[in-house]
Amino acid sequence: ATRGWAQLETWVFAFDLEDGTELWRRQVEVRDLEAHALNDLRDKILHSSLVRDGDDLIVCRSGGAIDCLSASTGEHRAALYQPRWRFEELSSLSDIRWGHFRFLAYPGLRPRSMAPIQRPADAETPWLLLPPDGRLLIALDKESWQIRWSYPASRQMSLLGIVDGVAWLADLATPPGTRDVQLVGLRPRDGSVVAGPWTISLETEVSTEGTAEFQRHAPLLRGQPRIFPGRIWFPAASGIEVVSLEDGTKIGLLPWPEGSRGGTPLPLPGGELLLARRADSALPSSSVIEVIRPADPDEVKKPESQQSEPQQPESQQED
Repeated sequence: ATRGWAQLETWVFAFDLEDGTELWRRQVEVRDLEAHALNDLRDKILHSSLVRDGDDLIVCRSGGAIDCLSASTGEHRAALYQPRWRFEELSSLSDIRWGHFRFLAYPGLRPRSMAPIQRPADAETPWLLLPPDGRLLIALDKESWQIRWSYPASRQMSLLGIVDGVAWLADLATPPGTRDVQLVGLRPRDGSVVAGPWTISLETEVSTEGTAEFQRHAPLLRGQPRIFPGRIWFPAASGIEVVSLEDGTKIGLLPWPEGSRGGTPLPLPGGELLLARRADSALPSSSVIEVIRPADPDEVKKPESQQSEPQQPESQQED
């Protein structure tokens, strides 16, 4: 967690789940903000991923940092800092100075998809970590705390996970007017590229709003991508676009049901989908959870135009 405004403190806490008592707390960083975001707290809210391995607690967090703490006592054992993407480097619509404070209006960029720290499959494979604002994907030997290899990561590139022995990264930067995402697969052991890089063009929405202005500014991605053996799901404007991890070609499209604006898809037993979507002022939309029950879970709209349309699934929505 972080606290503070001009000076940010980052703390790690451990609690007993039985009685809720705090076991320990450890401060891992204190830093001064160079500038503040107008009407925005992205520069102050911590994003992190944690995993426990024996008595080691690995923390991959904002600030381009990777920490190793004792899971039992909170003792700080090691830290690694790498170059990071800074908000101050973005172009701003406003630059206001008040005393020694500086306020900027940062653009609303899509944050990275937060994938868990990737554990090694064997003793020869390093840990894979990508801090939320880091410029490098790091392959770390946890025992020696040495970097085995690294891979440059753009500001909006996400580590999606390891599937079938391949670590997949996707660049989800899709500014208004663009519809391409980038996908690449790396060998976890040495960082060599084994798939891609592929450029995947997502379909734009057939606007029901009736204006070209809506088309230009509505977000193309409606949630976080999900990766499975052999395929990846992109929740795009027109529906869930299914792409092969063999060659980067499109397999099919599952359209959003009528009345739904989409979201991050989570498969449920029985072929149902749970969609989680956060409010987006650019759409506009509200934060909702939807459960989709397809009329035929196996039916997917094929890319070829001559294929018949699938039956629209029913949607249940909860606020």
